[in-house]
Amino acid sequence: MLNSDKIKDFLKQAVNRRQFPGCSLGIFYKDAEYYINSGKLTYSPFIGDVSSETYYDLASLAKPLGTSLCLINLISRDLLFSDTPLHKIFGNIPEDKAEITIKNLLSHTSGFPAIPELWKITENKREKIIKEILETTLEFNHGTKTLYSDFGFILLGFIIEKITGLSLDIAIQKFVFEPFDVKEILFNPQFSSNFIAPTQFLIEEDRFLWGEVDDRNARYLNGIAGHAGLFGTVRGVLDILKKILFIYKAKTELMGFPKDLLHIFFKRTLIDPESSWALGFDTPSGDNSTAGKYFSKNSIGHLGYTGASFWMDLEREIIIVFLCNRVFPVNTEENKTNMRKFRHELHNLIMEEIFKIN
Repeated sequence: MLNSDKIKDFLKQAVNRRQFPGCSLGIFYKDAEYYINSGKLTYSPFIGDVSSETYYDLASLAKPLGTSLCLINLISRDLLFSDTPLHKIFGNIPEDKAEITIKNLLSHTSGFPAIPELWKITENKREKIIKEILETTLEFNHGTKTLYSDFGFILLGFIIEKITGLSLDIAIQKFVFEPFDVKEILFNPQFSSNFIAPTQFLIEEDRFLWGEVDDRNARYLNGIAGHAGLFGTVRGVLDILKKILFIYKAKTELMGFPKDLLHIFFKRTLIDPESSWALGFDTPSGDNSTAGKYFSKNSIGHLGYTGASFWMDLEREIIIVFLCNRVFPVNTEENKTNMRKFRHELHNLIMEEIFKIN
């Protein structure tokens, strides 16, 4: 049985120093699930407490849990392959982009810049946006370096739409959430804000983002994008990760998600030996990793800009999901820096409690 008193106190201290208004933590270990919630949706004393039913903006967790899992299913059906180049998908495109592969996009070795400014495109049409992306100047030749890129995953979202003939939200629902029977992760939540943690305050519009995606590019794409847009509860995220873990460990099977393909996606690529990236998932980058110092090398995870994260030790079968709205009411560099330290310390504390390391 996990003794959670120290963990509860650690989270309470973070709330008290206003690192975030509230948070949800989920832990899976030895076939048991543990949930700890702390704080409120906002700093107002009149607002509701956070619970395991609170929906958070998952930010970049959409990359592994939406886009990457959807691509695994499509690849398992031979609808495309990890080495499929962009010219096979989009036809006649600029020469420097023609040989960029799905694998390059997933591993952030495509050469595309980090963050696009799609909202500056006056004509919000898929064809126009794809054209703008494909005409973007690369930072380097594909396959030579690593640069974490929202650009690449936005393009992967468009690729999924092109391959399936479905809008991205419908495709991810059909090829990911329905097979996994996940009901607490979705795009554009339409229910009461009492169940949703808000993110930043938009000064120019005099309003909070509450149930609307924090990422500006995803908002421009109507809240549905390959790099961001998903909202979810800690239970929903832990549930899908637990099912993925069981498939990976050959404890169960699920059509569209063969174990061998998961093993390929979860392994660091050799494209850039200095990179910690697998295909759509990150891996621990040493003792200074946000995963802390105790996760095995055979672990995967991802961070979300708004404060979401997960780490899953595939060897020890441990999953830690943490959700918060650390950008509320405004994002600061100090908060961003402090959050990295917080994540590192949180994961160390949990692992020490699990293994009673002193």
